[in-house]
Amino acid sequence: ESDVVIDRFQKKLDLLEESMALRDSKFITVSKEGRRIVELAKKISQSDVTVLITGESGVGKDVIARFIHEESKRKRKGLFTKIDCAALPPTLLESELFGYEKGAFTNAGKEGKKGLLETANGGTAFLDEIGELNIELQAKLLTAIQDKEIKRIGGLNPISLDVRIIVATNRDIAAMVSDRTFRRDLYYRISIVRIHVPPLRERREDIAALADYYLDYFNLRYGTKNFLSKAAVDCMNAYHWPGNVRELKNLIERFIIVNPNAEILKSEIESEIEDRGRFFGGF
Repeated sequence: ESDVVIDRFQKKLDLLEESMALRDSKFITVSKEGRRIVELAKKISQSDVTVLITGESGVGKDVIARFIHEESKRKRKGLFTKIDCAALPPTLLESELFGYEKGAFTNAGKEGKKGLLETANGGTAFLDEIGELNIELQAKLLTAIQDKEIKRIGGLNPISLDVRIIVATNRDIAAMVSDRTFRRDLYYRISIVRIHVPPLRERREDIAALADYYLDYFNLRYGTKNFLSKAAVDCMNAYHWPGNVRELKNLIERFIIVNPNAEILKSEIESEIEDRGRFFGGF
């Protein structure tokens, strides 16, 4: 029993060190794979090279992108701006990325609008789900990266860009290149440096650390005193986590809201997992 207590205390210390090192980025990890990603991100942050972050939905690709910005000199020069390429139709996505001049189209604002790339000038532009860009927008993005300038929709004057581009996807971009649904030249341009974030089931050491972190986070946020039984943690360690870190975070928050100031039991974790119908493997 004492060995278990010491082991959990050591993990708490590791987690604290990692949290302090990562400051506001919230990429919580104690695993070898996670630490390797953090070290690589730190090295990458010192240059302006374009970065491609890959991994399943919910693994924390956006957290790594923000961490790279936070660790870079660009933090003092400009903003970190993010756009989800999967969330908007192509016509709207183009105006969000590149902006537009007044009168460029019906209902365009009187003064026009800056796009994401222009807003991020001096800083970092993060394009999430880059695989959702259509071929026309891929070409326009490639030109912007190569020429370091853009033109707003309806605009004639080029706008100089000093922006670091980070992109992310949960799709197999290399396969898309083979299928000719993603431009080969853009793929080579955005994948100068690649970071792959493994799913949570492949870095199981992080599960308990993340559970502890989000338990503390939501207890503080909601003014509650929930805690996890050891059996509940063991149960979480055995789960497949198809939704990755996002799923774990949502699960902890739900338990605290529904049953504040209580112990979170193994039976509750099992019940929740079975209700979702996404449980892979036994306990």
